[in-house]
Amino acid sequence: MSEGCILCNGESYELVLSGTDRMRGLPGEFRVMRCGECGLCRTEPRIAVDERAKYYEPDEKAGEGKAARVMMYQSRLADRLQRAIGNGPGKRVLDIGCGEGVFLDIMRERRFEVFGVELGEESSRIARDERRLNVVTGDLSSLDAEKESFDAVLMSHLIEHVDDPIALLESVRDLHKPV
Repeated sequence: MSEGCILCNGESYELVLSGTDRMRGLPGEFRVMRCGECGLCRTEPRIAVDERAKYYEPDEKAGEGKAARVMMYQSRLADRLQRAIGNGPGKRVLDIGCGEGVFLDIMRERRFEVFGVELGEESSRIARDERRLNVVTGDLSSLDAEKESFDAVLMSHLIEHVDDPIALLESVRDLHKPV
């Protein structure tokens, strides 16, 4: 490991799994390592921030079957979120790592006010230009939002990729309206 655990400063790790990038076929092997002291898992090697966007672009090889599975998953997620926070309009939802905006599109159809943040330039372009969603390219620091401005913040399949999840969760807490 390149550094101690960000949660407990532990320095002993065990390998959980390893593999290559199956979605994009980009070079390198990645390992999921578990801290021997607190159990927090992280991916190694860490990818430099300026290199991450290439891992989050649309999957050109995805077929109709994958698109249907993504839509089904996102619809179920939307159902759960709607049960948790109630119905729109007037409810604001932020999706960090929104990809091409499938989830946000579903929530907008349900009359929620939606916003997104996406590292991948092409994915965020698709969300903005083709789906007409309010999506910024970059990480959460790229979003210009006031404190306590969202009823829900979604981070699906994201937090395990972040260098400092504690700092991210603190930022999200500041953006979330008090419950």
